[in-house]
Amino acid sequence: MKPLMKKLLEYSPMVLGLLILSAAMVIGCGGGTDDRASDQHAEDDHQEEGGEGEHDEHAAVKLDRQKMVELGVEVKTAGPGELVLHLELSGEVRLNEDRVAHIVPRTPGIVREVTRTVGDLVKEGEALAMLESAELGNAKVAFLASRQQLELADTDLTRMEKINRNTTAMLELLDTTPTFEELRKFEGAEMGENRKMLVSAYSELVLSKSTWDREKRLFDRKISSESDYLAAETGLKKAEAEYVATRDSIHFALRRDLLAARRDKQLAEFEVQSADRYLHVLGMNSDDLDAIAMGTSGHAKLAWYGLRAPFAGRVVEKHITLGEMLETSETAFTVADLSEVWVDLTIYQKDLSLVAPGQTVHVRSGPDDEIRSTITFLSPLVDEATRAATARVVLANKDRAWRPGMFVTASLEYERVSAAIVVTKAAIQTISGESVVFVETKEGFELREVEIGRRNNTNLEIKSGLRAGDRYVSKGAFVLKAETQKSSFGKGHGH
Repeated sequence: MKPLMKKLLEYSPMVLGLLILSAAMVIGCGGGTDDRASDQHAEDDHQEEGGEGEHDEHAAVKLDRQKMVELGVEVKTAGPGELVLHLELSGEVRLNEDRVAHIVPRTPGIVREVTRTVGDLVKEGEALAMLESAELGNAKVAFLASRQQLELADTDLTRMEKINRNTTAMLELLDTTPTFEELRKFEGAEMGENRKMLVSAYSELVLSKSTWDREKRLFDRKISSESDYLAAETGLKKAEAEYVATRDSIHFALRRDLLAARRDKQLAEFEVQSADRYLHVLGMNSDDLDAIAMGTSGHAKLAWYGLRAPFAGRVVEKHITLGEMLETSETAFTVADLSEVWVDLTIYQKDLSLVAPGQTVHVRSGPDDEIRSTITFLSPLVDEATRAATARVVLANKDRAWRPGMFVTASLEYERVSAAIVVTKAAIQTISGESVVFVETKEGFELREVEIGRRNNTNLEIKSGLRAGDRYVSKGAFVLKAETQKSSFGKGHGH
């Protein structure tokens, strides 16, 4: 052995390693052939006796009708059907921006009262807070002054209309050459200075005509001189001229004064309207103005006004505290009508061709909260950061279950297709990485490997492995899968 060892040491380490490896392989080949063949034979026997090899070798599972009912196993007949294809989306519940109000002061003011806070329900026109404003106080004073001026103008017009009616009636009577007794019925009538002027001019005319008649009779009988007659005639003409002038003057004055009174009232009405509109601009409503006009608002709160809700809703934001000075650019409250909300769904660029307004969508906030609606809007732009567009869904929210800010998922129906074989999603089971269904035969429920095509949330298309008319397990297939695997496990350990 010493010469052999010496000889081996003369070889390089690499050659020495190869020689040792070759020797080991020769020894292994000589002594291990029977053991390996025995192991292979055992493995083949195990596959033949029910290991998870080929599905066709699983024994059929037998269940009677009573057992099927107890286990919840249901059977349907395979056949053609329609598949509604869905696109799964994510989104967020948002406020309906068409029903959100940011309430700001109409005029700068100091906060004197705050009557509502976040979460409160408010009615349309309800005051959420009270502010005190010097500008508003001046506007209210101007409003009261204009109303008072209107009352005076209205009184003046009423008086002028009465004077006009009475004077016109007296002038009509004077045209009939009345007696002084007949003229007395106008005593006490509202006529201003017109009655005195008319009675005086008419009396002068009657007296002058009486004098002229007397002088004319005397002159005709040669009793009176011509100069007396001419003097009487001149007096009559003068009295007639003065009477006519008085009538014309009174007629003109009546029209002028009546028009002036009407114009004054119109101007007063315009001033009231202007003051009224300015108060509305400053946040007053009709009830507030009525309270001011009636004097029920009180002098101490003449400069106060309310921040009011424009519609019924809920206060979702509040940025106001007692005693602070608010400017017209500051939002005091945000009120939202939550009876209807928006859901904005994210549509990625690859799916844009599948989405269009009017499509049906099922929105879910949880496993038990689902509502059906339609796409009402698809944004024409893609966000540069996310490379996604937005699809909007409007949801009725009477029970307020959909809260703005919630994340939701949605299934959008984008296509309906017909398929030769359609089965329920629950019918498909996976065994050894393969999709299988249980088919009812005379021997029981047998496994059958299938190829799946298009699918949705509830059904799917079978492209091969199942024929129309086959009876398959549509519900409770997992129970049969468990029975099959239990049976296979038992056989695999029975050697």
